Amino acid sequence: MTPRFASPSRRWPRSFGTAPPNRHEDERVSGRVGGTGGAGLPGVSGISGVQAHLAWNSPGLMNTIRRAQARDRPLLLANPVMAGLPGVAGWLRELGFSARGGAEGPGDPRPGEPRVAPVGAPLFSGLPGGFHLLLLTSGTTGQPRLVALDRTSVTWNASTVATHLDLPGDGSLHVALHVPLFHAFGLVLSFLMVEGLGGQATAFRRFEPSAFLKFLEGSVRSAPDRHLLLPFVPAMLRSLPQPADLDPATRSALGRVRGTSIVGGDRVTRTELESLRELLPGVRHTIGYGLTEAGPALAHTAGEMPGADGAVGTALPGVELREGEEGAWEFRSPGQAVAIRERGDAGWLPVRGRFLSTGDLLEVMPGRGPGLRFVGRRSWCFKKGGETVSPVLVEEALEEAWRARFGRPLPCAFVVGPSAGESLVLTLEHARDRELEAAIRAASGELPSFLRPDRIAWVGALPRNALGKVDRGAICGEGPADYPKER
Repeated sequence: MTPRFASPSRRWPRSFGTAPPNRHEDERVSGRVGGTGGAGLPGVSGISGVQAHLAWNSPGLMNTIRRAQARDRPLLLANPVMAGLPGVAGWLRELGFSARGGAEGPGDPRPGEPRVAPVGAPLFSGLPGGFHLLLLTSGTTGQPRLVALDRTSVTWNASTVATHLDLPGDGSLHVALHVPLFHAFGLVLSFLMVEGLGGQATAFRRFEPSAFLKFLEGSVRSAPDRHLLLPFVPAMLRSLPQPADLDPATRSALGRVRGTSIVGGDRVTRTELESLRELLPGVRHTIGYGLTEAGPALAHTAGEMPGADGAVGTALPGVELREGEEGAWEFRSPGQAVAIRERGDAGWLPVRGRFLSTGDLLEVMPGRGPGLRFVGRRSWCFKKGGETVSPVLVEEALEEAWRARFGRPLPCAFVVGPSAGESLVLTLEHARDRELEAAIRAASGELPSFLRPDRIAWVGALPRNALGKVDRGAICGEGPADYPKER
């Protein structure tokens, strides 16, 4: 099956590979930044303006993305919450933005009201011309940066994953768009994939389990032949109800849902995928791995049950993955970003064709099923007892020890990290509970000393970003000695 990215469309050209005529119509936009042009990447000219949106998913934002592609214009998308984050707000001003407009809450603009206004744009000097998606990453797993994806990035990522998953190109695809459009997963592998293949998208401003289940039930009744594309991050899966908690009519309707799910954006466990499979038995469930700089796809499963927690499948055709210095893996992909820019950079750095670091620790899984396994971020690692320790592996070992002892998962979310003096602290999203603490110490007593928590802390809620990932940096504070801060 070859995705029909080159076929015509009444709404907009599905060909991402060639630029349509630039039609310069006037339009109302959420914010515009004027570029200064000038020397930049070889063989390209400067740009005259960039639309900038800090917004959650909406039909209006989807139309803005369509117009940017059709009119061959660049578009910047970012998480609205970023405008209110300490440090990032100042960085946004340095990049040529200032906050304005009303808000429902911190960093949460009312629909239709711009969150940013132009104050000059030296940042965009030298950026390649034409259609580009500029994604301002959150920086919760690394340094904040702007990533420029061009038509080649979009076409390669969307068409390669669509081919790998054998998604229909007959217009029957329907995406539940609840992963944010300011994230490459929601933008390229959800919305733009459906735009290229033909189909429709239903925008969800935020993920609400009850609204999502109603959407599924309605789809089964109104369009049973639709192939649903269901993107998830693991935090969404953890909020879904268990089938036993649903009424018989709802369970029956969910059993008739057909389509494909993609779980990505964070580490996925077998338990999470098994729960999703039980809830939606007629859906093919897959796991994707990548990052914004990759455009974002690097590896993907084919629908089989993963051989281990963190399994991400095999590298997609054309992707090169290799272990780099200090254990962090590197990648090179035909669909990776054309350029990136970080805080303090004097200009845009061309990266197409270069090996880039993922910042992640991966491992090959011989004997446990083909493919790769995501171990964790290199920046999360710490020293304990002379060993380099990944907190994700400690968490996995603790979970397995608990299951072996009590036959069930731990009753709350938790993270592991370093504290002063190479000690290890376990932070639980739970009210202080002496019985639970004693049970955890009994289970962890079976682990090697360098995997055993030295201290237990309790918090009301672990800090998370817009995709539901635990923000380990926010827990750690300014350094290991501050980890964790009880709340």
